[in-house]
Amino acid sequence: MTCQDLVGAFRTTSTGRSRLRDRALRVTGGLVFLYLGWGGVVAGGLGTLFKFFGFLPLLSGIIGYCPAYPLLGFRTKKA
Repeated sequence: MTCQDLVGAFRTTSTGRSRLRDRALRVTGGLVFLYLGWGGVVAGGLGTLFKFFGFLPLLSGIIGYCPAYPLLGFRTKKA
């Protein structure tokens, strides 16, 4: 799977199942970043960034809205 395939998958209108998958990936990614930052796996400035940036995908996945998607032209919801 190429990067173009991934971008194309996000740009197309998706079903409810892929919206759920998208949200699950954001929540999982946020939890991984938080674990890396708060768990002491990554220290220093990068660890601090992981602590901060882990909350963004976690919250956007829980809420179901990602403010970056409209800016980037991604849609995971039917029009």
